[in-house]
Amino acid sequence: MKLNNRGWGMQAMMAIVVVLMLALVFVSMMINTKFKGDVTSSSTQNSKLENKVITASQKYYQNHQIDLKENAQYRVNLKTLMDEGLLEEITYKGISCSGYGLIINKNGKIDYEGFVKCGTKYKTKGYE
Repeated sequence: MKLNNRGWGMQAMMAIVVVLMLALVFVSMMINTKFKGDVTSSSTQNSKLENKVITASQKYYQNHQIDLKENAQYRVNLKTLMDEGLLEEITYKGISCSGYGLIINKNGKIDYEGFVKCGTKYKTKGYE
């Protein structure tokens, strides 16, 4: 009995199985990340959270006239901003958020950054 060489070979079959398994692992990782609720700060709604903190930090700096040395930074917590009436409580999908604003003196120019963390659902990149 003579066999022709038109069917699948063992090497081709193994290569297809490996590719399918890699695809399955990749898809399952993507689904797992989606269900865990991992969110990045790149979405528009979330950047609004940081912008609220930045605006409140600017008002705080104007009210307190903090003396910042060149290339120094000052950190003000969300609780402080809320206690002074500069910011309402920040929530994300019903979860209360914590965070802080940074007031930074970059070579004589004042700059502001906002960082927010809302449970395990959202955290600004660079939040410490």
